[in-house]
Amino acid sequence: MAINVHEIFSSVQGEGLFSGCRHLFLRLSGCNLRCMYCDTRVSFYPPAKASVSYPGSSDPEMVANPFTKEKLFQILAAMKPERHHSLSITGGEPLMQPMAVMEAAEHWQDNGGRVLLETNGTLLDAFRKVSHAIDIVSMDIKLPPAVSATVWRTQQEFLATAAEACSSVYVKMVITPEVTLGLLKDIANMVAAVDCSIPVILQPVTSENGDIYWHEMLDYYQWELADMLTEVRILPQLHKLMGVR
Repeated sequence: MAINVHEIFSSVQGEGLFSGCRHLFLRLSGCNLRCMYCDTRVSFYPPAKASVSYPGSSDPEMVANPFTKEKLFQILAAMKPERHHSLSITGGEPLMQPMAVMEAAEHWQDNGGRVLLETNGTLLDAFRKVSHAIDIVSMDIKLPPAVSATVWRTQQEFLATAAEACSSVYVKMVITPEVTLGLLKDIANMVAAVDCSIPVILQPVTSENGDIYWHEMLDYYQWELADMLTEVRILPQLHKLMGVR
């Protein structure tokens, strides 16, 4: 099986419920969306060689794409699942390569680790193929103008499927200047229709120069959404504040 990888590295989780925990990141190449605020555009297409950074080593190993399953397993085994909160399979959109997700996830779980899938929640058929091997789903809800609101119908079905299949599910959204309370209430209604206890994370967008878009109304938005959802958090993109990936 050919697996196109962008990079593999151990670092601090910068987004979502497990911010601050050490994760092993497996970033796969390919994405079906093109969001204007994306900070991993380089992962849209597979590089000739992927970067593999081992803890304690200053020089990454450059591994030719595509990876074989055996090469990926060899790298994962050296990363010590017991020292990581989870294997975070991310992208791009990792479900562009569902078999790669399944192989990596099953291998990591067989060695005692947990698996977190970072996804945009639009590739439901692919998710159904791998859901048995996923412990945690972190679903990014993309807001207009990044995507059309019609995508939310697919994401709602995806969220319902993930909530039934996985032990933990949460939603996160990047908040840009275009986001309004009305838009967030639409999203909150969609999440609540699945399960009002699913945590929702509001993340002010961080620019390329490190400026955080702190919307002056975000605290009010959180206040309003609390009538619809059990848990709404406002969190910065921690990895950008720390200057790590």
